[in-house]
Amino acid sequence: MAQGADWGAVVSNILARDFASACTSLHLTMAMAFPDGSDSRALSMDEQNVLARYTQHRLMGTGYASIQSTRPQTIGYGLVDSPTALAAWIFEKLAAWSDCGDDPESIFGRDAILDLTSLYWFTGTGASAARLYWESYASLKSARVSVSTGISLFPYELYQPPQRWVERCYNLVYWSRPQQGGHFAAWEQPEQFVKELWRFRSCLA
Repeated sequence: MAQGADWGAVVSNILARDFASACTSLHLTMAMAFPDGSDSRALSMDEQNVLARYTQHRLMGTGYASIQSTRPQTIGYGLVDSPTALAAWIFEKLAAWSDCGDDPESIFGRDAILDLTSLYWFTGTGASAARLYWESYASLKSARVSVSTGISLFPYELYQPPQRWVERCYNLVYWSRPQQGGHFAAWEQPEQFVKELWRFRSCLA
C-alpha cells in the first residue's frame, strides 16, 4: 500500500497508477480530482464553491510554487544562506495550511518546528527542495488510478474535491471526512491518521 500527502500524494499516485502489480492499494489525504467537462449536469452550488475556493488559493496562496517552479535558484540562495528566510518560508505554510488557528506552535510545538527547519538548514537542502517544483511540474500528468483507493479528507486540507469527482479519478473504496486536521494531517493528528489507515485497510480484507 502506498500512502501520501502533498508531494507524497503525487509520488503515491504514480506508484499506484504505473506499478499497479506491485502497489495494489492507495491511501491519500490530498485527492487530485477535478471536473473534466464530462458531467451530464451542471456543477452544484457546493461544487462551484469548491472551485471558487481553489481558484482563490491559486491566486493568493501559491506564490511560493510559482517561483519554485520557474526560478527556484533565486529563492534557493536565500533558503541556504539565511536561517531567518528559511524559518519564515516554512513557518508561514505551517500557519496557513494546518488546523491551528494561525498558531502552529499550539499544534506542533516550537521544538518540532525547529527540528523540521533544522533538517533543511544543517543539510543545506532548502534550494534543492525548492528546485523539485522546477524539475517535476512539466512531467506531471493525470490518469485514473485503478487500484483500491481510500481518501481521508481532513477539514483544513487545501483542496476539498467532492466525492463524485474523486470517484471518477480513483477506484474509491473508502471515503472519510475527519473532524480535525489540515494539510499536515499525519503530523497534526497522528492518532486519527493511523485510525484512518486501519479503517481503509479493513475495507480491503
